[in-house]
Amino acid sequence: MNYFLIGYYGFGNSGDTASLFKVKKLILSIDTNADFKELHSSNINQQHLVYRWSFISIFKAIFWSDKIVFGGGSLLQNTTSSLSLYYYLSLILLCRMFGKPVIFLSQGIGPILGLFDQFLVTVFLKLVNKLSVRDQFSYSLFKLNVKQQIVLGSDITLFNEKKVFKPEVKDFSVGFALKPSHINDLFLRQIFIASQHVSTKQYCFAFFPKQDVGIYNMLGIAGSSVYQVTNLFNQANFPKPQIMVVMRYHAAIWAALNGIPFLAISTDPKLDSISKSLGQESYTIDNNEFNLNLFNTKLNHIFELFDDYQDKLVYNVEELIKLTENHKELFYETK
Repeated sequence: MNYFLIGYYGFGNSGDTASLFKVKKLILSIDTNADFKELHSSNINQQHLVYRWSFISIFKAIFWSDKIVFGGGSLLQNTTSSLSLYYYLSLILLCRMFGKPVIFLSQGIGPILGLFDQFLVTVFLKLVNKLSVRDQFSYSLFKLNVKQQIVLGSDITLFNEKKVFKPEVKDFSVGFALKPSHINDLFLRQIFIASQHVSTKQYCFAFFPKQDVGIYNMLGIAGSSVYQVTNLFNQANFPKPQIMVVMRYHAAIWAALNGIPFLAISTDPKLDSISKSLGQESYTIDNNEFNLNLFNTKLNHIFELFDDYQDKLVYNVEELIKLTENHKELFYETK
């Protein structure tokens, strides 16, 4: 079959790149003759890439395809912008106008701000033929908006991953995976300084280098000192900190796959959800208020109970890896 894969692909976000790779791998595990075209950020002259702003190319890809797969991530959100939300909703409508089945694979949802945008999402979700989600939080939200059966899985990047082993701890270190957000720059400085007080060494990681390196520059860290993660599954050249402080969803996934306990700094329910699923700590910043003492308490707690957090992490990530098998249900043909 021919599959048109739609997502936030080609922008250099390692999480979305990993999602695309695993979407293909999952489909090929069921349909060995699968052929793909994928939505892409750049107008590159390659047969399998479809430029996201060329509607003629999109029309051709939809017409060519047997199934349309919106794969991985949280495409239905408007914290980036409402225009991004409207873009993906319009693609759902366009696919259904062509009579093509639409599959939502390992999706998250939200945050969706504003009653009008929430109403639009409720209406357009009724056009989706099959749907799987990556966490219980998204399952509950989708359940409020659709009548279709919803398959509960886990994040697609965990599909077909190997058993996670506990790394050997060589130093008392903290790794950072920061990102731009509405969090006050002063808070980020406090987070960084507080972590220096409880560790002997710090490592900095950028999981979306085009966006994240600038945050480290603001903290006085040269870009050459930042480990730029462009491939979640190529880990050979990266240090393994004892614990991580993460602000990106797939930084938490990366830490989990490496057996590294983490503290999530969250402004997004999705990051809270994956932290809870993996048995890790999260610190939610509400109303742009930061409590340094509470952050320090949580960070110290992980160091003090390191073995417990690592045991929970290794067990829970293996359970989530098993859950990814549920996504295959979307591609089995009903007779």
